[in-house]
Amino acid sequence: MPKLKHPFATKLFTEPLFMTPEARLQAIMHLMALETDAEMDVIKYGDIASSYAGRVAKTSQINVTTEFNDNGIEANTLAFHFVDGPIWADYDPWGWYFSTKQFRDDLLAADANDRIIGHFVYVNSGGGEAWYLEVAAAAMASLTKPVYVFIEKRCCSAGYYLSAYADKIISATANDTIGSIGTMVGFWDIGPYFESLGLKWHEHYSTLSDLKNKKFNDLLDGKPQQYIKEELDPLAEQFRSAVRDARTPLAALKEDHPVFRGETFATFRAIEVGLIDAQMSLEEAVAELNRVALDRADTSSAVNDALKLIS
Repeated sequence: MPKLKHPFATKLFTEPLFMTPEARLQAIMHLMALETDAEMDVIKYGDIASSYAGRVAKTSQINVTTEFNDNGIEANTLAFHFVDGPIWADYDPWGWYFSTKQFRDDLLAADANDRIIGHFVYVNSGGGEAWYLEVAAAAMASLTKPVYVFIEKRCCSAGYYLSAYADKIISATANDTIGSIGTMVGFWDIGPYFESLGLKWHEHYSTLSDLKNKKFNDLLDGKPQQYIKEELDPLAEQFRSAVRDARTPLAALKEDHPVFRGETFATFRAIEVGLIDAQMSLEEAVAELNRVALDRADTSSAVNDALKLIS
């Protein structure tokens, strides 16, 4: 049986998730690769983001940065936000994973930096942990500078939740996958495995604590109705409401549309239903955002100058 000592393993197997099956498998394989007794050299998530940002800057000839608090960067720089792989809410002290909390912090820091004129959000994620997504999405909605999301391969579930409030959502190819708006939970029942080793689990409750853990124990016993109604359904409704609020084309769809029932769509169908706006190359997307951001910055500067003259 694989060792899964990493704290994220508990979240993966027991908590409600906004995640596709492919993303769940990716997360499991990643955790298993890290759970060894040998010392491992793990490439830091931030280093991967910085490396990718460097390639974007080189190919587009446009300044991008992952140093959002740096006031020494060049003027008219784009913030590069990297959303790749499984999504976890909490800060990661090892620097191995994407963190929704860190993403929110980075968005706000970049928006407050006068040297940064726009946000370019790279997304390749099938989803992840549900908790804290609404907080990060609210931060995205509050940004004063233009935000473009650029998708490679997939933008699903939690990945889409974090993307919905962008000014424009762009897919890299005709074969990217977008959607999976919904909630799920999944886990293995490892009790039979330990029983095969001769171990027997005992669990007893006070007569005053008859509801303690009942919801989850019923789920384990194949009676998921209460858990679905009280845990999964409210999160799914929150998700649906958020994306309808974020994107006018989605607000026009009926509530029973496949978009809101967890379906996924390839690029051109995703454009048709309103999940995304366009398909173009990374260089085209960065160039367009740069033009939009410069125009907005120039307009803002002109308005400020006019206000100073009036005052």
